Amino acid sequence: MKFQDIKGHKKNIEILRGLVERDTIPSSLIFYGPEGSGKLLVAKALARDILSRYVLPHSEDLLFGTSENTASNDDAESIRMFDAGVHPDFIVVDLKYQSALLNEKVDEQKSIKIDTVRELIKFSNLKPSYSTKKVIIVDDAEKMTVDAQNSILKTLEEPPENTIIILVTQNINLLLQTIVSRCYTMKFTGLDKNNIIDILVSKGYDMKKAELLSEMSEGSVSTALIYDDIIKMIEENLEYKNLAPFLIVSKISKTSNFRHMTDTIISFVNAYIYSKINTSDNREELLSFLKENFKYKNYLKHNVNTRIILTMVLHRFFKTFNYFNDGIVLKV
Repeated sequence: MKFQDIKGHKKNIEILRGLVERDTIPSSLIFYGPEGSGKLLVAKALARDILSRYVLPHSEDLLFGTSENTASNDDAESIRMFDAGVHPDFIVVDLKYQSALLNEKVDEQKSIKIDTVRELIKFSNLKPSYSTKKVIIVDDAEKMTVDAQNSILKTLEEPPENTIIILVTQNINLLLQTIVSRCYTMKFTGLDKNNIIDILVSKGYDMKKAELLSEMSEGSVSTALIYDDIIKMIEENLEYKNLAPFLIVSKISKTSNFRHMTDTIISFVNAYIYSKINTSDNREELLSFLKENFKYKNYLKHNVNTRIILTMVLHRFFKTFNYFNDGIVLKV
C-alpha cells in the first residue's frame, strides 16, 4: 500500500511524508483512532516509504564497482520485498504474529504477551540488513498486557539506533501514560462517506450497496465489511421466513464469540435504523426500537440469556422493516 493509494487522512500523510523526506522521523510513534479508519494502512505505507528511501547499497558492477543505477535498483528491490511481505527489516507484531511465534491457535490469542514483546525487542536490537533503518509496527497495541507494556517501555525510552516503532491503537487511554509521553502521537478520525464508498466500489461493491454500508459504517471500512457479512448471513436464511431469527441464532450460538457477535448484530440493526430514521413515516417506532436495543446492549454486560436477546432483536428487525418482503433497502 502506497501513500497515494490511501483514501483520506491527507493532512496526516502530508506530515509523515515530510518527516521521511527530511529524515526527522521520530523513533517511536502512536497512531490512534477508531477501528477501520485506516491507521494500519498508513503505518504500513510509512514503513514502505522509509525502507525504500533509506537503502544500503547492495548492487555492484562486476567490472567497475558500484553502478550508477544501484540506488534505484535497490529501492525497487526493497519495495518488492516489502510488498511481498518478506522485507528483513520490517515486522508487524499482532495476535497473528504471536500465534505463529508461540505455536498457538490465532483464536486463542486474547492479549499481546511479554514474551512476544521480548522478541520484538530482540529484533529492534539487530542491525538493519537491507535498509539503513528497521520498522516495527505493533497493531492493536492496547492489547499488550501491563507487563508487556512495561517491557517495551525501556526500548521506547532508549530506542536502538535506526529503529522506528509504530504503535497502532483504537484506544490510546489503554496504553500506559509513560508510553504515550515518549511517543509522537497522531490522531486518525473516521473516513468520510465518499472515501468509504470509493473503497467499497474498488472492492467490487455496486454503488447502492456501497452507499448503504457507508451510511451505516461510522467512518470505518472494517465495520462496513462486517455489516455486509451480517446482511449476507441474514439473506441466506430468508427463505425460512419466521424461522430465520431462530436459525441465525442457533448457528452463531455455537461460536466461541457468540456474545460479541450478538453485540455486533445489535450495532448493525441500530446503524440500519439510523440510516432510515430521517426518511421513515414511523419515526416513533424506530426510536422505541433503538431505546430497547440500548437496553439489550447493557444486558449483554451481565449474565443474561444471549440467545433470547438476539432472537428478539432479529424478530423485531424483520417485522419493523417488512424484511421478508422488502429485504435490505439499498437506496438511502
